[in-house]
Amino acid sequence: MQFPLTDEQRLIQNTAREFADSEIAPVADQHNREGKFPAALVKRMGELGFLGMLVPEAYGGSGIGNFGLVVALEEVNRVCASTGVTMSVQNSLVCAPVVHWGSEAIKKKYLPKLASGEALGAYALSEPGSGSDAAALVTSAVKDGDSYVLNGTKNFITSGAEADFVIAMVRTDPAHKTRGITAFVVESDWKGFHVGKKEDKMGLRSSSTVQIVFEDLRVPASNILGELGSGFKSRCTRSTADASASRPRRSVSRRRVSTRPSSTPKSAKPSTSKSENSRPSNSSSPTWRPSSRRRDCWCTTPRA
Repeated sequence: MQFPLTDEQRLIQNTAREFADSEIAPVADQHNREGKFPAALVKRMGELGFLGMLVPEAYGGSGIGNFGLVVALEEVNRVCASTGVTMSVQNSLVCAPVVHWGSEAIKKKYLPKLASGEALGAYALSEPGSGSDAAALVTSAVKDGDSYVLNGTKNFITSGAEADFVIAMVRTDPAHKTRGITAFVVESDWKGFHVGKKEDKMGLRSSSTVQIVFEDLRVPASNILGELGSGFKSRCTRSTADASASRPRRSVSRRRVSTRPSSTPKSAKPSTSKSENSRPSNSSSPTWRPSSRRRDCWCTTPRA
């Protein structure tokens, strides 16, 4: 099925492609070999507007939506899936839940920093005893005055070591399974927030994956995302969005495998026909500077 791009989406694609080829590709292999988180590239993505594509303009984002996000993600994933993971999580698992479920105070406090890349977020759901059965999580949040005290361990948290705050799914009502889960926005510099083991992965090594431990961590009740007990519902909603955002990574991987050179007889002549997926040079392609949007940085202009 074909999805014709609008002029604006094609400009997003060109900008993301130029950024990927000129800034990500030269360092991607080294970062992945060393397991080095690409902090400078993440900052640059914030400058280009790629970290707030689901955030409304009123909160500092571009409000482009999921399709525009997927278009940009495909170009980033084409050269470095690790960087694509970081971008995907920031947009679909951090920004989107805050947009959909956050109070006005939470939106104003966190979204501008997320969209600009000033702050990085993470999404903490999985635990040592619960992965695919997310409703079995046991990390607890006990009400104490106008705060909740969190205790528990979260596993396999993408960007958890670098995150300025985390959306954490915790159990506020042990008597109920899905209706006993609540989402909180937890800041990483609060007392009781600990980063544990870093996973030594085979791939996607420049996207950090860590364990996070909450130890008597006090969170204001005002930092509840959505309503008390609605965390599982919001989790299911965002899982659908994240599935859409992760498809570019999988499609690019499949395309790489399908186009990988195979052994051919020496007498065989290389094909000169253009593939339908061939990409023209973008050295003179225009970049996106829509005057109607708040951001005018959808271009890879030289920096001082």
